Amino acid sequence: MFPIQVNTWCVDTANKVLVATIGFDERPVIRAILRHGLGFKGILLLKPREPDDPRSRRVVENIRELVDKTGAKTPLIVGEVDVTDFYRAVGEIKSQLAETMGGRGGDIVLLLGGGMRSLVLETLVAVIQLSNELLVNGVLEVDIEGSTSYVSARIEDLIPVTITPQERRVLEELDREPATLSNLSNRLDMPKTTLWKILQRLEEKKLVSKEYSGKAIIYKPTSKAYQYLEPR
Repeated sequence: MFPIQVNTWCVDTANKVLVATIGFDERPVIRAILRHGLGFKGILLLKPREPDDPRSRRVVENIRELVDKTGAKTPLIVGEVDVTDFYRAVGEIKSQLAETMGGRGGDIVLLLGGGMRSLVLETLVAVIQLSNELLVNGVLEVDIEGSTSYVSARIEDLIPVTITPQERRVLEELDREPATLSNLSNRLDMPKTTLWKILQRLEEKKLVSKEYSGKAIIYKPTSKAYQYLEPR
């Protein structure tokens, strides 16, 4: 029915919750279900409390019908949010998501492909806050308008980190070309001991990863690092 783009972060959903903002079109949610399957331990659909638009109610019923037809035992919960009060909305969404997850941390698939812009923003902020409070992890997916493709990012990568000028300099050099510790030390004219400590910090912030080539260890930026690098 829908062309599917494979998501490299799509894994077993048995312990995951699908969280989706909804508007007047169920297709973004259906595409996500087709990508991941219906093995979720719960589905949380978020919609504005007011206005209570019949089109949104129809979307909920269409998704519920799909779940029922598959015979899946996945609980489907509809969370209504007062989108006119940003701070209260964030609190409401956090509470509803925590309840859906059983008051514990875990993984979610966060789908922000539909619904009012205010609801989308409030949901994103709520999930980022919960990622620290309840150790919520998982993946964010957003459909590209006019397309069946989507973009995705790890939720943990949405949490900003602070990098020092030295760390940025190392990242920029690795962006030009991945390198071993010795090679990078020569290129930056920096002592290996100092550079090693910087690389360790960047690894902890998930901005640098290591690859092994024989006995050599090659450092390179992660996908997350490109949020902190200027386009080349």
